[in-house]
Amino acid sequence: MKHSKFTKALAVLLSVVLLVTTCIVYASAECAHENWTWERVTYPDCRTETDGYLECVCDDCGEVINTHTDPWQTDGHNYSAYDIVNVPTCDNKGKAEVVCYKCGESSGEYVELPNIHDGFNLKDHCLVDEYGYVICDYAEYVVWSVTTPATCTQPGVHSGVCRECGAKYVPEQIDPLGHKSAVYEDWLDGTNYAHDYIGYKNVAYVAPTCTEAGSITFQCDVCGEPVRVFEQEALGHYNAALTSWDYCFENDPDFGSDEDLLQYVEWYNVDYKPATCTESGVVTFKCSVCQTVMRTMTLKAHGHRNAALEEYYDGSCELEDCIGEADVAYKAPTCTEPGSVTFRCNECQIELRTYELAALGHTEGYTKVITAATCTTAGEKGTYCADCDKLMKTETIDALGHDYGSWYKNGDHLTHSRACSRCMFKETANCEYSATVTPATCTEGGYTTYVCPVCSDAYKDDFTDPLGHDYGAWTDDGDETHTHVCARCGDSETEAHCFGEWEYNRDAKFFKNGTKSCTCEVCGKVVTEKAKFTAWIWHPLYPILLFVGSVTHKAVYLGSLAWFLPWLNIQPKM
Repeated sequence: MKHSKFTKALAVLLSVVLLVTTCIVYASAECAHENWTWERVTYPDCRTETDGYLECVCDDCGEVINTHTDPWQTDGHNYSAYDIVNVPTCDNKGKAEVVCYKCGESSGEYVELPNIHDGFNLKDHCLVDEYGYVICDYAEYVVWSVTTPATCTQPGVHSGVCRECGAKYVPEQIDPLGHKSAVYEDWLDGTNYAHDYIGYKNVAYVAPTCTEAGSITFQCDVCGEPVRVFEQEALGHYNAALTSWDYCFENDPDFGSDEDLLQYVEWYNVDYKPATCTESGVVTFKCSVCQTVMRTMTLKAHGHRNAALEEYYDGSCELEDCIGEADVAYKAPTCTEPGSVTFRCNECQIELRTYELAALGHTEGYTKVITAATCTTAGEKGTYCADCDKLMKTETIDALGHDYGSWYKNGDHLTHSRACSRCMFKETANCEYSATVTPATCTEGGYTTYVCPVCSDAYKDDFTDPLGHDYGAWTDDGDETHTHVCARCGDSETEAHCFGEWEYNRDAKFFKNGTKSCTCEVCGKVVTEKAKFTAWIWHPLYPILLFVGSVTHKAVYLGSLAWFLPWLNIQPKM
């Protein structure tokens, strides 16, 4: 908690230091005191013989930059002020008392004020004394309306009407307003140049050109007429490249060749027409402002030349070495016609010199089939020149003979055919089939298969019916099924025993139950089991037990109320 109070106190201290520093910096900033006003603090008093006091106060910072004392007059009161006693009207004159302008004490004298209508005939519509103090301002009694507005050069007219009685005054002239230009008045301060005002409102600017002078015109803010015109001299033509050329030409005696002139063709405002083999070139310097041609200089024609031909003349290379060089046209010689090497000018492509190359003659080259041989007719092949492909000799090609493919079946089970791979000639022959007999089985019929060993054509015929199964007797499987087997295919069928009714065997004793048996009607299997309640003693008791059991079951059913409320049945599940 103590740490928190210390932090707050430190923050307050820093804020105070920052505020004081700001005030000191602000106070230390010097004011130019460009705008100021005299303010009266006290008036001179004739009765107490005290002077008046005035202060010159800066309008920007409020600082008092000068003071002035307005002394009271040693010769006593200055009766040059007036207090109106009776206000003048439209018909009656008024009266004003003469008082001291310093202390206001009355002199006992009075001045007569003209009536309102007469007062308006006075200058500036007010009555003033000899010192310029206003005795009575008559302008407040009249309503003026402008009938003809004054312009910058022409006077205007306004008419007045008495506010009290409505009387009309003689129309008076309004002096011309004179031209006004805020920009020109700002220029008169001497802090800016005339060109600094280019782009300002009511400033017309005509830019000087190379040949004509320009101007800056300050126009009247009201009528647009010129107030002051500043002329600017013509600029004259200028080209930086030409200036550089003239300087180098005057100061360097070795300067002035065509190579030197070509250094300026990439400069701005320089037009360049290259010299050719037969015509001179031109370098034109234009004014960078108006594009007027200032000077034109020529470049000498440099004549025809071919670099490869010059090397051949010098003996530095053979004629064959010039083939493929720039501006060297090569026509290869053929077997029957000569060739040539033609040198052209590297610039204008005019033909300078042509050398002829001798014809090569034929050379035996490749062989080509002229007429292809077929299966039944002979063909022809020729030998041609390796250079010009002209036929030099011919030879005969033997007939090829047929090129048969494999035999294929025709689908009629009688014939097969084969075709030549070249001419598609077809040869047909009869099929010779081999027979294979497939005997009938218990489930499928028999048939004979005929196959041609040449074309592999095959078909089946001579069909026979299936034989059917030849099952034997049923035999017991040792469980609940019996089986019989086909004597031909070994197929077997298994079925469940089909037992008949149980029959008692009459082998019961007095106290011993006898047996009962049943026999399968298909395979003859016999099954024997014990027969319950077949002892002799059970013969009289069995009906009695059945009756007692039935009665007991019904009694228990009624006693358990299961017949009334089935959900209360507590009998165990059977």
